[in-house]
Amino acid sequence: MAAQFSAMIIRPDGTKIDTEGNIYTTYAAKGITIFDRDGKKLGEINMPGMCRNFCFGGPDLDYLYFACDTIYRLKIKAHGYDVRK
Repeated sequence: MAAQFSAMIIRPDGTKIDTEGNIYTTYAAKGITIFDRDGKKLGEINMPGMCRNFCFGGPDLDYLYFACDTIYRLKIKAHGYDVRK
């Protein structure tokens, strides 16, 4: 059972896309990894505690909201893709 639980933690949970086609995905217990549309790793956003999921938010979708051990908000330069348009 413990081995199954450990394997579940390292799988991505939340995955989102910004307006440039970059992919944001949660990984392990550290935070978010960002990849370009070709799969090249662009960077990471490390968070305290386990990051379970996240979303873009704010009027211009230029904030990331993280569901970790508590809720965090981070202003970013990118803009989330708005599926409502």
